[in-house]
Amino acid sequence: MNGFLQVFYIIFSALLLSAGIPNEILHLGSPILGLFSLVPFYLALRSAKTFRRAGLLTGLHFGLMQLLSSFWLGNFKDFAIFTLGAPTVAYTLEGYMFGAFFHGALAFLDFSPEEAALQDMSFRGAAKTLKRVLFFAAIYSIWEWTKSVGFLAYPWGTLVMTSFQSPLLIQIVDITGTWGISFLWSLFAATFAEGIMLFSAYQPRLDNLVKRMYLCIAAITASLFAVSFVYGAVQYIRPMKPVKTANIAIIQHNTDSWFEEGDSPSVISAQKMTAQALQGNVKPDVVCWSESILNYAFPDSYFYYQTSPSKQPVIQFMKKAGVPFAVGAPLYFIENGKQKFYNGAVVFDKDTNIIGMSGKIHLVPFAEYIPFMDNPWFKKTMDTLVGFSDGWSKWDKYIVYEVPLQDGGNLRFSVPICFEDAFPDICRGFYKTGAEVLMSISNDSWSNLKSAEYQHFVIAAFRAIELRTTLVRTTNSGYSGVVDAKGRIIADLPLFEEAAIVAPVPIYEHKPTVYAQLGDWIVILFMLLLVAYFAECIIETYKKH
Repeated sequence: MNGFLQVFYIIFSALLLSAGIPNEILHLGSPILGLFSLVPFYLALRSAKTFRRAGLLTGLHFGLMQLLSSFWLGNFKDFAIFTLGAPTVAYTLEGYMFGAFFHGALAFLDFSPEEAALQDMSFRGAAKTLKRVLFFAAIYSIWEWTKSVGFLAYPWGTLVMTSFQSPLLIQIVDITGTWGISFLWSLFAATFAEGIMLFSAYQPRLDNLVKRMYLCIAAITASLFAVSFVYGAVQYIRPMKPVKTANIAIIQHNTDSWFEEGDSPSVISAQKMTAQALQGNVKPDVVCWSESILNYAFPDSYFYYQTSPSKQPVIQFMKKAGVPFAVGAPLYFIENGKQKFYNGAVVFDKDTNIIGMSGKIHLVPFAEYIPFMDNPWFKKTMDTLVGFSDGWSKWDKYIVYEVPLQDGGNLRFSVPICFEDAFPDICRGFYKTGAEVLMSISNDSWSNLKSAEYQHFVIAAFRAIELRTTLVRTTNSGYSGVVDAKGRIIADLPLFEEAAIVAPVPIYEHKPTVYAQLGDWIVILFMLLLVAYFAECIIETYKKH
């Protein structure tokens, strides 16, 4: 394959994958497009003759995927240079490094001219091909994991996001985490691509032994899908009886945070929607408002909101409602003589006493927090470039709130803020601390596009299946709703509209799943296997020389 065709395959692969991820047309994504999206990528890498070429092709694919799938980050005003530009550059560079791993796995397992002349007519050839597809899938899964952990984590633009509408296959994430989906999807692509190469190369003189060799590999891939499907079907139809139910009012106020002066428009809209919810037949156990709906920092601003906004002060409104509230608001503390601001949440009881406060643990890099700000030169540079050099502080505790239910008992919940519901490690932390429900608050309204809203929802929905718990999402403009422990949407609100719903939220027995207990064990397994394989490669190369 010549260089031009390799680049074409890379671009085509990125287009397929971005089309399979939730977007303006396919709101919840397409598993079919996701399954086939890496076929051209694999074919291009298989034809790469050098580490450098494989690195360039992989870097192009990763960078292009970032641009195509997360183009809406360009709407983040003056910070677009960081929110869209910085990740694109970072993933392009990281792709160059991952290209070396892909090439190491694919090229070393390629056949010698002598073996190729024999048409690979042996099960030794089958073993080589099987290793090739397995290691490709393992490396791709590790790549998606690296995108999802650490300070620079951004788990968007992944194969996982294409799979949401495969409800039976995705049930395995309570064992493997979403990395099991990454592995299955990329394994399918590699197996399919190997079939294309085999049959196109040997079609004139293909015999039964060559066919059996490939069918053996395809059977292994099919078996893994079959096992996953059967497990998923059993889990999906298995009754899960809630131990109790909480009625949660999800309030979507839909105001434009870019052009809003103060928080009065958001608060007035939220109060209107809340009043409508309270007039229904079911009284909520707790009312949830979205991220950053209040702009003035707690706990000091408690007194401010006793009289503001003048039309209907927040504290008075809550007291009249007579139910607990969970509200997005900044927090301000002086810790060790230093001022600390947090993107936070405040929970009030029915008498408007503050039950507790919590802040965001995982901050958005280069938007909410910029590293190296202690360096005067860097601080001055950032002030010059974007007029911004300070940010939020990082919260360091997992907080679980408890409110009484009207039917008896209590509801224990945690509040992931913004894109924290996209991170398995954050939500595992809340769950292991005792949260029965994840009540996420977010504000993606700045994107002005459906793509951003649906992508955030889909990646967050996997937390419900991983932990077999319920996820409640309250956002400024969408996608707000409730996802049960099997990943089913049991309540939702329309995008970019003022809306509210009092949703019956099932609360299940707090029984940790395999993933909740062991975390990313499958990624560790992949890494160990790859270390063993590359060690074997080095030893064999040394022996030959």
